[in-house]
Amino acid sequence: MRIPLLPSIFFFFLISCFLISGVSAVTVTGATFTDAMTPGQTISHTMNLKADTPAEIGKVFAVTIAGNGAQWVTVDKASITISNDSAPVTATIHIPEDVSNGAYQANVLYTAPAGGMVQYQIHVPFHIVITGGTEPTPTPGAISQAPAEVTTTEEVTNVPQKQVQTVGTVSIKTPAPVTTTETAPTQEPTPARADVPIWTFVIIGLGVIGVIVLAVVLYSERRG
Repeated sequence: MRIPLLPSIFFFFLISCFLISGVSAVTVTGATFTDAMTPGQTISHTMNLKADTPAEIGKVFAVTIAGNGAQWVTVDKASITISNDSAPVTATIHIPEDVSNGAYQANVLYTAPAGGMVQYQIHVPFHIVITGGTEPTPTPGAISQAPAEVTTTEEVTNVPQKQVQTVGTVSIKTPAPVTTTETAPTQEPTPARADVPIWTFVIIGLGVIGVIVLAVVLYSERRG
């Protein structure tokens, strides 16, 4: 049975068009923020979003913030429309005076519908290390134990297989607390790639089927 050549080629072309239009991406420069900050300090960080494919042009992303450091981060736009030119979004990080030392993270989220219940989302992480603030409050019930040092005026000789017993006054000294300063590592910004919607893989599968059909048609035509 000979399969018509022209309808098969048209089917393959149609699947290819859907396949090309379905793969979409947005490039983000300034796709991560890492810094050590002190109480009262304010820093600004700019992110630029640009469409990589025509399918992204005109797509509107809502801008939100999440994470345990989200209360310190604000953005200058509640939403942004993607184009083939860079669209800037500026985040301002302000650290309050009464903050505890430690590592915190916030995520700037760009979210757009991708069809049905699927969402297209870009994450930009903000890694913030606080130094120069107050010490964290100990967790209730936690036990803090430091190694003790025994000082004696008598000479003590450790005899193998023998038990040493001290006689007299034994004083135990607790070492002074050690303060450490954490420095955030320097990290080069890398372009962030948005997640590809699941229906893209369905279209890719259809494209593969179209290639197989075309190969069968060409083989049948050659044998005929």
